[in-house]
Amino acid sequence: MSTRKQCAKKEADWTRDDFAEFIEYNPATGKFFWTQKPAFGVHVGDEVGWSRPDGYRSVQFKGQAFLLHRIGWLLETGDWPAGDLDHINGARADNRFVNLRVASSRENSQNMKHHRSGVLPGCYYKIASGKWVSQIKLNGEVVYLGQYETEVRAHEVYMEVAQSCDPIKAAHKSRANYGVRKKEKKSA
Repeated sequence: MSTRKQCAKKEADWTRDDFAEFIEYNPATGKFFWTQKPAFGVHVGDEVGWSRPDGYRSVQFKGQAFLLHRIGWLLETGDWPAGDLDHINGARADNRFVNLRVASSRENSQNMKHHRSGVLPGCYYKIASGKWVSQIKLNGEVVYLGQYETEVRAHEVYMEVAQSCDPIKAAHKSRANYGVRKKEKKSA
């Protein structure tokens, strides 16, 4: 007896038409509804998907799992997002189109709950020294930018480096201007 494995299609292989035939997206509410019966136990008009433990809404469609906010972007624009898709207000289940934006991984991570609640990106408070540490990740390595009296100053130093066009030059420039050294990796 032979078994036939179906290879999952890559996200980019799916088109707007693949989903539009079965799913209606309301960009004003961020809700998705079935326009055709996709499977046993699902009815036309039912809301699409479920909430995952991490807060995102997901759907199993034709044997493959998808995040609904990415499908919403595809249905609204005709193209898959060219990178991460960020929920501007941080509410992962809020799939209104006005709440979605294409973002770099850095921008997306800077919009995490702890940053929205007051901790500025690129810094953290070090209890032992009583100062704010500034650091940035460039080319996969954490670069130490120094310790500062205020969170705002530590964040300003981080932003000066982050806004540089060339990350390699930014790392070199930050070391030269701020006496920066690479954070040493702990040896086992």
